[in-house]
Amino acid sequence: MKRIIAGIAGLVLVAATTASTLNAQGVRFGVAGTGLFSLESGGGTALGGTALVDFGGRIDHPLGFRVDGSVVHGSGVTSELATADVVYNFHTPERVLHPYLLAGGGIQHSPGFTKPMAKAGAGFEYHMFHRNRGTVLFGEATFNLLFRGSGAGTGKALQVNLGVKFGRH
Repeated sequence: MKRIIAGIAGLVLVAATTASTLNAQGVRFGVAGTGLFSLESGGGTALGGTALVDFGGRIDHPLGFRVDGSVVHGSGVTSELATADVVYNFHTPERVLHPYLLAGGGIQHSPGFTKPMAKAGAGFEYHMFHRNRGTVLFGEATFNLLFRGSGAGTGKALQVNLGVKFGRH
């Protein structure tokens, strides 16, 4: 667990030091607190963190892409999730609050298995200081579908992220 936290901290440090050079290219880095809530009977809750990188999604081009990684721990189990997503940004006239939709796929790794997953959801960005640049608060919720394979069906969960993004779109 300490190695995973150190890895996320390293990613945040690299993101913070390279954010200014990539700022002009429409790249945004973010970190968030994460809750993964199982929608299965007898399922549990896992809490952790997420690190992400957004590409694109500006006013003139609302379609963007994102990669993210989450580490969550609950019921004595630590799991890692990694996804690549397509993001559609709705730019409002005020340019302060922007809702968005996202959908993507990736993998979930837990002790003993690594399985493919898909997700879809919605979120919002609130631009704190400058319109379309600078620090952004965000919140999102996604429906995650884990493909267990071997006739075991699917697992369903709700993932909620609340965090901060840095950079410029």
